[in-house]
Amino acid sequence: MPFYLRVINKNRWYRSSPPSWLPENEIPAQCLADVVPKPEESLSLWRIDDDRSNLNRVTAAIAAARRNLDKLDYALFPIAIIDLLGLSVAQSPGKTPDNVANTTWHWEIIELTASKAALLAKEIYSSAEITRKLPMDVRTLIQEGIRLTHLTKAKLHADLLAELNSTHPGAL
Repeated sequence: MPFYLRVINKNRWYRSSPPSWLPENEIPAQCLADVVPKPEESLSLWRIDDDRSNLNRVTAAIAAARRNLDKLDYALFPIAIIDLLGLSVAQSPGKTPDNVANTTWHWEIIELTASKAALLAKEIYSSAEITRKLPMDVRTLIQEGIRLTHLTKAKLHADLLAELNSTHPGAL
């Protein structure tokens, strides 16, 4: 079964050690920050193949769209959750330096209400795989994406390129 990937901040999703004040079947309110779109936008998702064969390419694309080299946190959850919650999704072009990832795997949740966003956060909290890629792993993913020509180097931010070259000059 395929998955959706949503970029999050892992520090908000402390499932292994929830605060003592958190009632059973509740989630920390901070989780909502990761499932509420910015004004005039939809909630960005990335479709990941069931064998996860495109996971590294998608995470490299996301990381390469940033200004700086940093950790990358994401939640990976079955696409069935979207149907279960009655959410509407539409394929849309992503905004990364990987044109294939942008046109093939980028989706958006459209017409998201507050109550459905809360339900989505609760489903992610209870069943998603929450992962953090450390900066050194992100560096490797981006460098591999450039080497394989998945990433258009000219579309990377100058600050990110400088960081990628600073520790490993000539690596790009």
